[in-house]
Amino acid sequence: MKKSKGVRIRQYHKSVVLKTFLFGGMALYTAFLSLFLMLRFKNLNNLQKGIETDLMGTGLSFLVVLIITIVIMGLFKFVFKKFFFNLNNKRKLCKVILNNNFFLLENIKSGSGKSKKRYIYFPRFYYSFKDEKITITIELDGSKFHSKYLDLGSVLEQMYNAELIDKVVKNSEVIYILQLISKSRRLSLDIKDERKFKAVIPLMEGLNWDIINVPHAIVTGGTGGGKTYFLFYLVRSLFNLENEVGDPLECIVKIIDPKMSDLSFLDSVLPGDVFFEEDKILKALRLAVEEMDRRYSLMRIKENQKIGSNFLEHNLNPYFIVFDEFIAFASALEKKKKEELRDRLFQIILKGRQAGIFLIPTSQRADAEFLSGAVRDNLGLRVSLGNLSSEGYKMTFGDVEKEFLPRTEKGQGYVYLMGESKVPVEFYSPLIPEDYDFIEDIKELLSRRKRSFSVERRDNDSLALALEESDIKEEV
Repeated sequence: MKKSKGVRIRQYHKSVVLKTFLFGGMALYTAFLSLFLMLRFKNLNNLQKGIETDLMGTGLSFLVVLIITIVIMGLFKFVFKKFFFNLNNKRKLCKVILNNNFFLLENIKSGSGKSKKRYIYFPRFYYSFKDEKITITIELDGSKFHSKYLDLGSVLEQMYNAELIDKVVKNSEVIYILQLISKSRRLSLDIKDERKFKAVIPLMEGLNWDIINVPHAIVTGGTGGGKTYFLFYLVRSLFNLENEVGDPLECIVKIIDPKMSDLSFLDSVLPGDVFFEEDKILKALRLAVEEMDRRYSLMRIKENQKIGSNFLEHNLNPYFIVFDEFIAFASALEKKKKEELRDRLFQIILKGRQAGIFLIPTSQRADAEFLSGAVRDNLGLRVSLGNLSSEGYKMTFGDVEKEFLPRTEKGQGYVYLMGESKVPVEFYSPLIPEDYDFIEDIKELLSRRKRSFSVERRDNDSLALALEESDIKEEV
């Protein structure tokens, strides 16, 4: 069955919204007025007498019916806002065709000798809307407008206030897929009323980071962009995850904060897992690589071998290294140590997924020395907050057909999540309450997790004891 491309845009779509209101309003007004007059005057003779004897009152009745009609049309537009939303979007697409002269006309003469214009070419543009995504399909017909049809991405983005998430050229068609921008999708952190998530971290409404299948992340952004608070959100989320059966997912989290800024205070609640001295940072990365190699050796043991298996199937815990301002740290290292750092980071990014060793580096800027194309392509989540230079966006997201617009709000930026779109889209990081205490929150999460594991171990011990007693009775 052939998949529908949507509604083809015709010439009449240029005024389809106005015509819908006019014809709809006229029909509604006529119906209401006819009903009102029928109820009041019963027949035409009485109507004529009423007009002659009470012209002002009859005229007022006409005005009241008009006002009622306008109010009802307004309500109709509100109730059926999706219908009018799509109608207006078709009008906009028709305007793209007309304003860019993507058509051909010819003059023809009528029988009376008068000449008029007739369309001899009007392109095949199709519009559809589903799941908050607008899809524009344009047939590539080899006309003189052919190349222009392939370069409408930024125009469509700005016209629809949407993000171009995909562009596909196939079967003599170019297909633009746009995601609507909606600040309403922004999440708010509520530590008093929250639920756990099964190995995913919600980023926005409808956008979740699967930490197991989409490994590694990078967060870039300058001062004041909201990078620190987003990092707080990611770290605390790692302590609030569940596995597939609903048990707490015990993530191992190592924090590296060479600038000894906000994350370094976690040293009081994560003793031995927070590093800010040069030698200890390099040692922490070396130990992470050694743990990765140990896990691979464990999975290669004959009785443990299973094609396509990952660390969870071998009862291994996720192991995260959160590395704040890694570029600034690397820049201050001597050459030998810098090479060691780069080698450790590359090994984790390129090999860590199956073993469950994950990296979340952050930086005010990206650097080609540490983010070559091959390495960057293995970062499943990439977030920029605030405004970056064109080179900064390129280092974070690679070469993408994307116009990056100025960000004006704290926590606003762009996100690329592997498997969700081919290009970065607009992003709003979760809102953090003004009175939020990061350290106390982590303490509470760790305490809650410790209680959960204590109960789980006690239940497992009770079950093992019961089974052992049962075996003894059977032997007796």
